[in-house]
This record gives sequence, structure tokens and C-alpha cells, in this order.
Amino acid sequence: MAFDIPYQFGFAIYLQGGAGPEAARTGGQITKMAEVSTGLIRLRGQKRVAIQIDGSLLSTFSTSIDEPVSGEDNDSALSVFLRKYIRGLDNPVIVKGLSYVPRTSPAVSERQRPPRWITDVIKTLELNVTFPGPSPVPKLIRSVTIQDMRISESRGHMTASGIVLAEIELPDQMEHIDVDVEGVLPDVLVFDGYPEDQEDIDPDDLPYPARAFGRIRPEQYLPSETTRSDTGRGILLVRAPIHDVPIEVLQGRDKIMSDFVSKIIFRGGARAGIKGVASVTVAIGGLESSLELKRIPVRGEFIVGKPRLLE
Repeated sequence: MAFDIPYQFGFAIYLQGGAGPEAARTGGQITKMAEVSTGLIRLRGQKRVAIQIDGSLLSTFSTSIDEPVSGEDNDSALSVFLRKYIRGLDNPVIVKGLSYVPRTSPAVSERQRPPRWITDVIKTLELNVTFPGPSPVPKLIRSVTIQDMRISESRGHMTASGIVLAEIELPDQMEHIDVDVEGVLPDVLVFDGYPEDQEDIDPDDLPYPARAFGRIRPEQYLPSETTRSDTGRGILLVRAPIHDVPIEVLQGRDKIMSDFVSKIIFRGGARAGIKGVASVTVAIGGLESSLELKRIPVRGEFIVGKPRLLE
């Protein structure tokens, strides 16, 4: 038995997850992420049939089969999907048949349009599938430094200024997507020297790691600009200036902080390390709203220059 099915069929791709009162009441909601259509289906007696699909992300989404939702809710579902994906985790996805071929698909001739009795069957189909996470797990933020960092003191409070520089490596499946990191929100511990422990850390966890003396966590996202690196595909360079951001001295670490500042004063500079997490807001081409990716592990090192001593 060998024949081709000459028709194209439409399907909607839904994400499980989201926010809002409906999700709280039902234990979750589904968000339509994309509409796709099938390519030519060839049947050659094989046990498994490979089907090629093409489609586009929707610029606006809906959280049920019929009802639209606000940008905040659909961003939440897609943000959850991306956060799990970049951690190498699988995502549950729902595929539901449509009674039409999406407008985002290539031009469909009348011969390719399935008859009504077939689309009536297709639209009843609903499949729960797993979208696999990438392996190996991508290291989204390759490095973070603070260029030209200066520490200042005013009325007993320490602040930091400089430019946060982050190198971001997109997963292979995303390297051709138009991505713009619009804001960065670091929450990192500051070390006297480079943090040697390779394990990721949560700045809220106790006890504090060795040689950690301070914590930098701005109250608001730092506006940033993004450029593509010439060194490789999918590499983004992100710059976010910081100005007089408070450095919280960790409890019991005043001596480490004092020794670190002494190096800067008497040696003209000192090597510092940072380790913790960072959240980013990301604009993706074709989507109307930005997405938020939270608490991505980061680490880095840099030289801190001589401080300005203020009154």
C-alpha cells in the first residue's frame, strides 16, 4: 500500500499553564501559542508516519478554545514554557485539530482543502504530547561582568556603579529568532576574588559561601541594549548601566568587606566575583508583549577600581 494524502490539515498548539483567576480556580489553563498546518503526508505501509508541520507563533493568544486573555496572562504561560525549556525540562503541550487551514500557512489550493466531513473529524482530535527539553542543557548566560565598576561610600552605605555586561547564548533552536533583551535584574552575591565553587547558588540561602561579603539586587529592572556578537551564531551581548546601586553588606562579613576595600585603596584595584541569579525581560520578534525569564543562574569576575569617597 502506497499513496499520498493530498490535503492539508490545520492544528492549534496550546501550552499548559498561565496565570489569573481562571487558572487558580481550575488548577491550570491552556494558552494557544501557534497555529500550524501539515505538509504532504506519504503512506508507504510504515508503522510510524512522519508529518511535517509549518506555522507561526500568534502575536496575541487565547487561554481556552474560544476566549482571549490579556497580554499578562499569555506572557505568563509562554514565560513558564521558556523557563522550563532553558533548564532542559520537558513541557506538556496540547495539539488540537482545527476546522480550517490557518492563514499563516502557505497558499492552499482548492485541491488541498479537505472536504467538510474530514475537517469535522480533525477538529475533534486532541492530543497531549511532550515537548522535550534540550540536551545538553543550554547555558543561557555564558558570562557576566561589571565593566568599570566603582564602589562609593556615603553616610555609611556602600553603592556600586558601572556597566553590567552579559554574554547570552541562545539554544540552537532559537539562534535565528529575533531576540532583544530589554531589561536585566541581577540578584548576586559579591565575592573577594573569584567564587571557586562551581555549584549554582540562591542568594537567599544560608550559610553564605566563603569570601562572599555583599549582595547587589536593584529594586527595578536595569534598562539594557542588545547586539549580536560577531564571534558566533546565537550569541547576544547585553549592556546594562548601573548607577549607585546599593551593596548590602552580609551579616558577619564586615571584615571581608573591609579587607576588599583596603585592596582597592592601597593597590589601586581588586578582583571581585559575582554569583547568583538574574531575571531578564525579552522581546521576541512577532510577539506584541515582552516575556520575563526569572532567576537564571549567573557567575562572573571583574576588577573593581579605586572608589570615590563621598561625604
